[in-house]
Amino acid sequence: MNVIQYHRRNLDNNTFLTNPDGSPTTFKGAVMGVDNGAMLFPTYWDGVVLEPRTAQRLAARAGGFPVYKDADTALAREALIHKVMEADSRAFMSSRKKAKK
Repeated sequence: MNVIQYHRRNLDNNTFLTNPDGSPTTFKGAVMGVDNGAMLFPTYWDGVVLEPRTAQRLAARAGGFPVYKDADTALAREALIHKVMEADSRAFMSSRKKAKK
């Protein structure tokens, strides 16, 4: 599963964290060094924010989370992915508001 799929699954299944302002958090990311670079993975799993080492083990078992050549590259990519997630979340919240009317 890639990062965007993970995020969208949490939106679709309503398994996100709800922030004080009502907005959803679907992905609390972390970057950790691995043998072949730096992995970008979620620390939020099944309704709980885990410490990074535990979350990284879950992500490695789940498979599909990206590994970049180094941490700087992973963080730069996360910033771009975050923009997609923000747009998805805005659309999700807008559709929820319309559905309540």
